[in-house]
Amino acid sequence: MGGQLSQDSFNDPSNNNQGSINQQGETNEPDIIVEQFILNQNKEQMKVPQHNSQIKVGQQTTSQINLNNQSKISLINDLKQEKQQIVNQEVKQPKESLIASQIKKNEQQNQQNILSNNQSTIFLKRNPIKITDKDFQIENHFPEWVKKMINEHGYYQCPEKINQENSIEAILKYEDGSYYKGQIQGYDRHGYGIYLQESELFEGYFEKNIRNGWGRELQQDILKQGIWKGDLIINNLEIRKQDEYYQGQSQQGLPHGKGKLETKDYDYEGYFQKGLKNGRGYLKYKDNEDIYDGQFKDDKMEGYGKYYFSNKVVYEGNFKEGQITGKGEMKYPNNKFYRGDFLNGKMHGQGILFNSQDDQHDGQFKDGLKHGYGKTTINGMPITGLWENGDLKEDDADEY
Repeated sequence: MGGQLSQDSFNDPSNNNQGSINQQGETNEPDIIVEQFILNQNKEQMKVPQHNSQIKVGQQTTSQINLNNQSKISLINDLKQEKQQIVNQEVKQPKESLIASQIKKNEQQNQQNILSNNQSTIFLKRNPIKITDKDFQIENHFPEWVKKMINEHGYYQCPEKINQENSIEAILKYEDGSYYKGQIQGYDRHGYGIYLQESELFEGYFEKNIRNGWGRELQQDILKQGIWKGDLIINNLEIRKQDEYYQGQSQQGLPHGKGKLETKDYDYEGYFQKGLKNGRGYLKYKDNEDIYDGQFKDDKMEGYGKYYFSNKVVYEGNFKEGQITGKGEMKYPNNKFYRGDFLNGKMHGQGILFNSQDDQHDGQFKDGLKHGYGKTTINGMPITGLWENGDLKEDDADEY
């Protein structure tokens, strides 16, 4: 079900194909008005929108089964006492990743760094001095957290060959206790080098003290690497944070464009905008293997999509703010389905609850129950009337 998104499917992240509802017959049964339609297991609550449309009451056809008046009255009395159980399915919501929250904070900090870095007197870190000790090893000054990160992720392997032509290398020490080892121009970090500060280690390219080109930044429990410009990663972003990993396109140091995000809870492949899931995406949960394939807006399922529940129930239709809301179809095993309006994961509005040609209800629903005008067909016999919270309150007397 679902499967990975093809390259073509990502060509237009804003594309919201609201095609016809797939008629595949997969998954669990709804609680329909007939006892045999009751689910064998308790469902968790699922969410989806309100629609106040009404149906036109249908008329009995000559092909329906003839019952005597007493049998029909008895059936109507049973319907008046009926309480339909609510069919609930819970749509899981992807949590905001630690990576997303962290890189937002880093973006703010980097913007502040850029302002300070552009001020030459501040950026020179108050008169750096050159270390002439040939036995000096910057690695001996790595704090324990840096050693731990390098042990976990290895040393940085720059994707491009380091330019050594016409380069001058030196070791600089700053008054704040930070160190730089690498290529310089005057007293500026210029070229390839390693810059060690109290809270971070950067290895990569500089241009007049500002990170520019390939490089990797290590902070405690977080790794960022890619192509830098103006102290922000502009392309080939990779970021690791505890059990999370992002790889893909970026803008202003944030996931932006096509990318992959892995967390301890789910795997996501699709489009991002300013660090949030936006556009077409494919998300799979790790604990219960639920799958969502469709549109996102600001990290929430919104627009047209398809949700595959682990219990084999499949929903296809509209989502709003992460909830099943709008028009759609919930499909169960043996071609049983509900097709119509949803609000917060429940049947709400106009719809058809279908068990078979001889067992179905066509009418209005509210909070998962028959509510309003509708026509129920049981064993081929139609009953038209007014329902209230799942009970038949007023039937069409002309029917018997």
